[in-house]
Amino acid sequence: MQKYERGTNRIAVTTLVRAATALSAPMSFFFDGVGPQIRKPKQPMLYGGDIVIAQALAKIEARKVRAAFRTLIRALVQERLPGARRSRSLATMPARLPSPMRQS
Repeated sequence: MQKYERGTNRIAVTTLVRAATALSAPMSFFFDGVGPQIRKPKQPMLYGGDIVIAQALAKIEARKVRAAFRTLIRALVQERLPGARRSRSLATMPARLPSPMRQS
């Protein structure tokens, strides 16, 4: 057993497959922590309401309206973050979104 633990003897793949089957474990179980570790990129946590809003934003077909919403959201976030730099002040943002155009 020590020879396997130290790596002086190799374990055949078929032996690993049998061991994984006996343990009801995936083959990757034997390789956890081996080799370079790749970090997952940090992503903001989205909750139920956030997901619904993101999906609704994606459904807006008018590109300018979507861009206006993104600008508004960024401005609101920057207002809440202490020390955050603002690329544009709220005073220069349009007071309201353009009114929807009639479609015939």
